Amino acid sequence: MNKKIIIGIGTITILAIGWLFLGYSTVQYVTVVADEVTQLENELASLETSVSAGTLSPENAAKAQLMIVARIDSINAAANAGQKVTLTDKQRAQLIGGLERLKQILIKYKDTLVAVDNEVLKLPVAERPKLNRRSEVGSSTTGVASIATETIEIVEDQVVEITEDIVDEDIFAEVRASSSDEVGGDDVAGTVEENEKLDEDQVVIEDGETSESYEENEANTMVESDADIVSEDSASSGVDGSIEIESELDTN
Repeated sequence: MNKKIIIGIGTITILAIGWLFLGYSTVQYVTVVADEVTQLENELASLETSVSAGTLSPENAAKAQLMIVARIDSINAAANAGQKVTLTDKQRAQLIGGLERLKQILIKYKDTLVAVDNEVLKLPVAERPKLNRRSEVGSSTTGVASIATETIEIVEDQVVEITEDIVDEDIFAEVRASSSDEVGGDDVAGTVEENEKLDEDQVVIEDGETSESYEENEANTMVESDADIVSEDSASSGVDGSIEIESELDTN
């Protein structure tokens, strides 16, 4: 892979991040996060299609790694810059919304990210992109999948910090509710309670049916037992009668 392309992409990324701190207004930090997340989602969707079709080459996977890292770095830089300026509570809520989307997207496409990393490993070590700035070129210990995992942890911390800065109670409640919906906390809890209630009702119904079935079977068994006893008594009476008749005949 052409090292000049890698260096060029890295330089563009650094310049873009620098511009975030110097040239953007307060509102633009929030907008950048939303736009970059949307772009990342579209690019990951396209990558997923290529992976599923088996058409993703190692060279294109390497370019995809650089693209994904550039997007994530841009989003993190905008979010960090946004935390350093004065945002309105509404802007904070929008920023949190963008970060939550990033988290969900990285979770959704985790298998695609792993597939991209695996394709890059097919390249010679010297041609693999340097993604972890603390490791040597071609380090096999890093990839976009691990970077995505680290990013999710960072995003979770950022969301907590930004949420704590929200003063408006209504917006704060709305953000908390939205965050719970994203991770499925409230829905899962509600579903668990409903399932437990359904399980209890099912147990009651099953116990009731079992009890009724047991009583029916017991009653049927008693009837059958009585019928058997009557039949045995009748048979016994018939045998006794036969014995008496035979005895009388013998006597005569």
